[in-house]
Amino acid sequence: MAAVTATLAAALLRMSGSIGLRHSPDEELATAVEEIKHCEDLLAARADQDIRSFNLYLAARKNKRAEKEPDVQRLLLVCAKVPLEAAELVEHLQLLAVRIVAKCPDFLASDIATARYLLEASHRALLENVVINLGDLDESNDKHAIVERLERLRNKYTSIKTD
Repeated sequence: MAAVTATLAAALLRMSGSIGLRHSPDEELATAVEEIKHCEDLLAARADQDIRSFNLYLAARKNKRAEKEPDVQRLLLVCAKVPLEAAELVEHLQLLAVRIVAKCPDFLASDIATARYLLEASHRALLENVVINLGDLDESNDKHAIVERLERLRNKYTSIKTD
């Protein structure tokens, strides 16, 4: 659900940027709108992938296999990576939102603010999804790489939020 929320936030941000372009054509704003659309598409794909991978994980666990078997662990790794990738996309959208707010007319401020609030909520939820999936994941280099990316996102998010 968090990736779906982020996709909706991206759509709102893209809509705001597109309206801003109609009022005042701007090359930087046009580029940002294109980037937002690209992130929106990628987030929609991550939302679908998240549902599929979680369903596969649940099915593998029900197959009377031990919880720590390689297939279950592999699927759990995917269940951690997908929301992490979505959170990285949300991070990029947050930066794009900061860029477009200065380029859009004031009457779009509430739409952009709403998109930013939705991005913030989805970012937090996506990171929580990663954390919960890490709990059952065996120690490995892959798990450590995810933890490092997660911490980078948490730290960077704090600096974006205060900007």
